[in-house]
Amino acid sequence: MTAKLLGLFDEPQDRAAVVATNYGDYHQQMIWLKSEVMDGHWIALGGDGIRPQVVNDPRNELEKLGRRHEWRQPSGTVPSWPRWEDVVAHGPVVLLTAGDDEMFASGWRAGIRHTAQQMEGFLADLELDEPDRSTT
Repeated sequence: MTAKLLGLFDEPQDRAAVVATNYGDYHQQMIWLKSEVMDGHWIALGGDGIRPQVVNDPRNELEKLGRRHEWRQPSGTVPSWPRWEDVVAHGPVVLLTAGDDEMFASGWRAGIRHTAQQMEGFLADLELDEPDRSTT
């Protein structure tokens, strides 16, 4: 498989996308997920044996604005809300799949349907658990 590497200005613009950094490298590969509901942020799903460590900037907001002390994200870590720049910083990026509008809509409908079925089951269980008051 020949895959096009994505750069800093190649962020997928679809509603949802899945990319991999260091694709094919068993020890370094990480999977990243983007969804429209996350407002431009990416989620690091990790990879085989890799669990991304979340480290946030310890400076307060005034220190960040004043840039008194430059802080760099430690190597191998991700911020709480990674952006595309953070994904690209973890190594070469390959687009695995991009979700079109119909894929997004069908996933939404399936999730709503599943939630409705769970609620119906929960309500049915409540009706069965009611004590029989006619024998008192």
